[in-house]
Amino acid sequence: LETYLKNDFYPFLLPKSYDDVQDLAVENWRDFLKSEPFRVNVQYAHSVGSWSAGTKSEKSSIHNGYIQMIDIAKHF
Repeated sequence: LETYLKNDFYPFLLPKSYDDVQDLAVENWRDFLKSEPFRVNVQYAHSVGSWSAGTKSEKSSIHNGYIQMIDIAKHF
């Protein structure tokens, strides 16, 4: 089972960004980023399972979010 967590082709879970270029752990960021990184504040929903992160349990916030939106929808 190949996971993105253990695949060197994906050195970061992008779009991770930094204010200071010196904070980057990998010095070859220019090889895979088109511009200099910068810090952002975001809110996100994610789902994780054995295929993507090699975890034994699944996290399903996206799935749960869709269920909640359907439950409160006036038209579906």
